Amino acid sequence: MLDAAITLLVRETGWTLEYIREQPVSHIQALLTELDYLRAAEAYQGAYNSALIVCSLISSRERHYKPEEIIGERPERRTMEDTLAKVPDMDSITLADGNTYKLASVNLNILTEVEDRFDKSIEELFSGTVRVGVYKAFLFARIRRNYPDMTEDQLGELITDDVLVNLK
Repeated sequence: MLDAAITLLVRETGWTLEYIREQPVSHIQALLTELDYLRAAEAYQGAYNSALIVCSLISSRERHYKPEEIIGERPERRTMEDTLAKVPDMDSITLADGNTYKLASVNLNILTEVEDRFDKSIEELFSGTVRVGVYKAFLFARIRRNYPDMTEDQLGELITDDVLVNLK
């Protein structure tokens, strides 16, 4: 899924792979939602024109058919702002040492890093019960962008049960 989304964005936007991977995932999701709508709207228009012809052929004086009765309603557009507002993004975390650490935005580089480490897709890693090691690797990928001297073991020591309970 992630590779298909990246390929689609490269093809549709002309952006470089590096640029796309640096974007927050919430923005990528919003853009993919918009692209999905545009494709659906384009396909609907073609189907509508065909349905209009069918309606003219099957309608009678007693019953006038509308294209929507054949192909359904026009796709609904969700604004990018609506999509972005619904994607939570934790931007900081307070760890057991009492310090608050700023987390990097989730972007495709971070997701790719976690996928590569476990050799599984993000969907597989985060569906159902998430393994603690996956969660730690994900947080580490986000925190080390702003705190490059922190090791993954140090982060693990700072994520105690108190921290886990207070996570958003």
